[in-house]
Amino acid sequence: MPRTRQGRGNDIDIDVSGSDLWEIEAAASEVLSRLLERFDVEEAYSDFYGGRQEVKLTLNEYGYTVGLTPQSLSAQLRQAFQGSETDTFHTGASSVNVQVLLGDTVANFTELEQFPIIVGGGKQTALISVADMELAASYPTITRKDGRVVANIIGQIDRKATTSTAISAFVLNDVAPELERQYPGISISIGGATEEQQKSQSSVATKLLLGLVGVYMVLAFQFRSYTLPLVVMLSIPFALIGTILGHWAMGLSLSMPSLIGFASLAGIVVNNAILFLTFFQTHLQGDDHVAAALDAVRARFRPIILSTGTTVAGLLPLISNTSVHVHTTVPLVVSVAAGLTASMILVTLVLPSLLSIYFDIFSVQRWVGKFDDAEGGDIPAQ
Repeated sequence: MPRTRQGRGNDIDIDVSGSDLWEIEAAASEVLSRLLERFDVEEAYSDFYGGRQEVKLTLNEYGYTVGLTPQSLSAQLRQAFQGSETDTFHTGASSVNVQVLLGDTVANFTELEQFPIIVGGGKQTALISVADMELAASYPTITRKDGRVVANIIGQIDRKATTSTAISAFVLNDVAPELERQYPGISISIGGATEEQQKSQSSVATKLLLGLVGVYMVLAFQFRSYTLPLVVMLSIPFALIGTILGHWAMGLSLSMPSLIGFASLAGIVVNNAILFLTFFQTHLQGDDHVAAALDAVRARFRPIILSTGTTVAGLLPLISNTSVHVHTTVPLVVSVAAGLTASMILVTLVLPSLLSIYFDIFSVQRWVGKFDDAEGGDIPAQ
């Protein structure tokens, strides 16, 4: 069985489920062979395979005639080979169970055929006379989920050539439809750790969206506008661009830690934009919003550069660390560092231009007048 590389999880995690063992094994073998044919799949294996021999017993007509049932026959064999409890006695504060079972007296298939079975009237007869016996291959491990047998296929990919998402799409879109037509009783899905990761990513994305709605509502209340918060929140997609470029530069794939890093970054990068807009409001004189934007850049340029630079410098040791103990945190740290850098560029270069364009469309005096309004309880729209 191949071992997972140190510091890496399973890039491939696929479930083949059904009720017919032969169909599941055939379909899992086909999926496995299709994966191993790809140059970007380094290794893969299935946990569902046959090979161990077992004896299948089917009660014949004579067995039914002498009063046996499948349940009574299996009970006699279970008591003989697994043992049955015949007595219990106590010794002090402890109890001892007495179990009787057959020793290693059945050495081969021929001796098993002659194993004595008790039939009606207390008589004995050979096992072969009351049951049809057949040697067959069995499965060492059978995993069931929701009443269906599941074969699990896991493996590793060449992350420089492909991604787990691409392999999952190949299996679900190219391989699964063909096999599900060939074996109608089986179904193929992304399972195990990959399935849980997709659920976690969906949960983080949903909560991030709710958080952004909350940020928008706070900004709308603070700046007395429904549209100006959208300009401030443009720093968030800029941070996403920085996150993607940072992963590309480091040769990393976007993963769950990357998404967590970006989700935590969304609240951080808005702060610089809020401070910039506050300084813009302070430096605003009359209708000259362009001059106010330039003055705000001059006032905030050095603090933004210093705060972002020191933060990124503090994260560099983690980014450059090759230890397996911090391997899973590298995408998260890259998301934060690269996102902060991109947000810094936005606030110092792009945001002043966006504010100038915004107030070319909307009246800056009308916006300032909302703060001078004595009542100021409502949030007028622009």
